[in-house]
Parts: sequence; structure tokens; C-alpha cells
Amino acid sequence: MHGPARAPIDCTVAFGGTEAKPGLVVRASSVDVRCADDAVTPRLAAAVRGSPLLPRNGAWSIARRGAADPAPSALDPSFPVPVVRPTAPATGSQLWHLADPVDILKLDDAANPSVRYGLVQSLGTQKVFFERPRVNNAPAPVTLPQPPKLADMGALLNAAGVFPGLADSFDFKTLKELSASEGNLGFSEKFPIGAGEKKALLANLGSIQVQIEYHDEHEANVPPPVTQPTTATIRVNPDPNAALRWSLFLSRVCFAVRYNNKPLISIFADVKADAKTAPTVAKINVRYEGILGALQSIFTNVQQVARFLPGGQNAGLKVGFSQGHLTVRNAFALPNLPLGTGQITDVAVDMGFDVALSPFDIRFVAGLGSEQNPFRWIVSPLAGTGVVQVAVGTKGLDVLVQGGLGVGLAIDLGIASGSASVALAVQLNTGPDPFEIKGILSGRASVDVLQGLASATITLAAGLGIVPPPQLFKPPFLPPSVPPHEIPELTITLIASVAAGIHISVCWVVDVDWDGYWQFRQDITTPKIMIPV
Repeated sequence: MHGPARAPIDCTVAFGGTEAKPGLVVRASSVDVRCADDAVTPRLAAAVRGSPLLPRNGAWSIARRGAADPAPSALDPSFPVPVVRPTAPATGSQLWHLADPVDILKLDDAANPSVRYGLVQSLGTQKVFFERPRVNNAPAPVTLPQPPKLADMGALLNAAGVFPGLADSFDFKTLKELSASEGNLGFSEKFPIGAGEKKALLANLGSIQVQIEYHDEHEANVPPPVTQPTTATIRVNPDPNAALRWSLFLSRVCFAVRYNNKPLISIFADVKADAKTAPTVAKINVRYEGILGALQSIFTNVQQVARFLPGGQNAGLKVGFSQGHLTVRNAFALPNLPLGTGQITDVAVDMGFDVALSPFDIRFVAGLGSEQNPFRWIVSPLAGTGVVQVAVGTKGLDVLVQGGLGVGLAIDLGIASGSASVALAVQLNTGPDPFEIKGILSGRASVDVLQGLASATITLAAGLGIVPPPQLFKPPFLPPSVPPHEIPELTITLIASVAAGIHISVCWVVDVDWDGYWQFRQDITTPKIMIPV
């Protein structure tokens, strides 16, 4: 008979540490004895196999990697993990190892065993891989031959398994031991990750790329520019009663948007996460670069003027982060501008972008007005609305154009002024597939007393849009060809929208500012129609 001798057992085995605080606890299911991989001198190696009891904090699991594998793979929870210990004078005889018995003579720090087991800890948007853990009776009983690997959000987005390629991860600098307490593991280290040239691609949209760069925004005044690498601080408390079991902090990470491999937008921020709060960013600093640099200068200059005009007090950059959604807007609005015998209202210039982290999505927008709040003009007795907006996102180019015409009246009596308008507009939006065309009926009335001592504005709008089925723009419908024998089932999407706004100000003390926008969607499927030939 050839092969290992195996016997089932049912017990719990504690390795390393102390009786009260062991370094590793294994719920054993079997023991086996087999020949080690030594062609010159046959050796017998015994192993205890079972399921290691892993800490609850930080979502720990076990992975396995072959000697030539670029990344570890997930291990089946029912797989019996082996624990071995060489006898003296073999290297590593003072330690217990998570290793296969055939590698019993390949357990020194510089060895190359055929299989490497490791612990994986998930920290929100980051993971840590501890390869080849060993256990002894020291105060920090779990040791490592090499520092663990840190995989951040950029590496995880490109991972096909439980952990990304080790070449895409970062090395801890000095950490080689873990403390243990009642089945829980702990460690703490602060170290720089990457450098200015280190990057991780988040998304490639053809001409637009989004990537993470690991450096801060501080540059020296002498060329070439000097930046500092991102610093990671990771703490895991082994005490199960600790108020905060684990935390992670990345100081100054750059989220970069590039156009044709040239910088477009750079967002610098601190990233933090812990056991009690979701991942968040703080101390956000946004830079518009490249072709947007000139627009940034124009925006800055116009904003300085806008601050002294009615309605321009809030001009400036606005940044928000909530529930994994980052919004950056550089916008200003001028509610009233004179236009001969009338006026232009709600002129809003908007430039910025939205980034959703999970699932990943990005959208860059530049335009005049918005679907919810278009600009309006009145030249008695005519009035109208308009929107011009261009966006680029994960789905490609998105253009929104709206133009409306109606009747309006503007009156200025010195101590009081007001206007009222009703307009019918047509809107084209290339965002839906293949596009959406919408008709909008809107009305607006406003009155202003003593240049803002008291003012009130009411806006109402209702729209009905249709998204034609994509099949209409494919043969045999377009281009026209031989009439079909039947018209298949077609799904037509109807979209209704309602917007309302109330803005009241009295003596600059009472201020009511409310806007609402609702949208409803209904898909209608037409029946199949046979066409006689």
C-alpha cells in the first residue's frame, strides 16, 4: 500500500502562546503521516489537520498560493488545513507552521515551499494577506517570514479572486509578528505605500481614465516637483472588548481623472475606515488641470465678480461625500440679469463630476443650466427656457439640450418688480438608449420689493418623455428595406417628470428655499402585428 496513513480525530488543539491566550486554535478533524519530499533520505512527517478558529474582527479567512501563483486563492471552509513542526536540527523546529507535510524541510524564512497558506483580513475597502504564518510561545506568538501585503481599493477592483496579484499590492515595511488574545489577533504599523510613480487604474473609458495615485499635493518651489508618498496607518486590537477593534487611515491619496493620458482633474483626500463606520474621505482638495485649467481660472475670476451680484453669494467649489458617492461641483448662479426690456433668470454655470465607488461609476458634466432648473429669459411678450449640458461617463457621451418658447411679462416699477412666464419646451437627452425626447410645460412667477426686502418665486413644470425602442433604428426599419412580414413586440418607455420650487425671502431674515423633482417611468410592450404580403 502506498500513500499517507490517516486517522480521524475530534478535538481542539491550541498551538503557541499560553494556555489562557494561545496563538492558534485548531478544531482538529484528522491526523496523517506521510513521506516528506526528499529523494535522498526518506522522512516521515506527521500533521494535524482541521479548521483554524479565526478572529471575528476584520473578516478573517484563509487562502492558499502555489509557488508560481501570482495571487492567493480562496480556500474551501471545509478544507482541513495542515499544521506541522520539523524536528531538530531542521530549520524552523521551534515553530508550528501552517504548511503541507511534503514541505517539512522548506520552512526557513528564505525557503520556497510548494504551497503557502496565509491569513486574509478584510478592512472595508482594503485587504491584508499574511503569508506563511508560524506560531511559538513568545509574547507575540504569530510570526511571519516576510512582511504582509496590503491591497487597496485600486488593486481590489482588478482582482479576480479573494486577493489581487501580489505585484499590485504594497509591502508592510517592518511588521513580522502578530499578538494573540483569546483567539483574536492584533497588530499595528504606519508605513509609506508607493511613491509618485505608483498608480492603480480604476476605470478605462477610452479617452478618459480614472486612477489612484499614491502621493500628496504638496510640491516644492523648485523643479522638478517633489511630492510625498501616501502613508498608511493600520491598527487591529486583539482585545475582544476594545471599543474599536480595527481602523485604517490613508493620508493623502490622489484620485486622478485623465483625458488622452493628460491630467484633467486631481482629487486629493484622506481615506479612513474602521469597525464602526463605513469608508469615508476627508480634507478633500480638488485641482482642475490641463484643458480644464483655463476654465478653472475663468471660473475663479467670474466667481469673484458673482459674489457681489444678487444671488452670487454661494459661488464657489462644493465637495460632498456620502454613502460611497463623491460629488465635486464648481458652479455659480445669477438669478437675474437685465436683457433690454426683459431679463434672464436662473443662469447657472455648472462644471464638475460625480464618482460612485461601489459599483464604480463616474460622470463629468459641463454646461449651462440643468434639467431640474433651466435658465429662463423674458423679453415681453415672449419668454423661453434653455439647457445646454455635455457629460462624459462610463456609458460614453451624454448630451442634454432643451429649448422652449412661450409668453411672458416683466414689469419694473422702481419699488417693485416682477415677471411671469409660461413656456413649452422640447428636450433631447442622449443618456437613455437610444435617446429620450420630452415635451415640457413650465410656468414661473416672481415678485421683488425694494431690491430684495421681500421676494417670492414660484416655479412649476411638468414633462412627458418617450424613449423609442432601439429596434426601430436597426434593419429592417432603418435603413428602410423590404417591408417586414411582421412587426415584432416593441417596448416603449414613457417618462413623466414634475418639478416645483418655492423661494420666499422677507427682510433677509425669513428665508424659505425649497425645490422638488419627481420622475416616473412606465414601460409599454406593444403586441406583435402581422403584415399581409
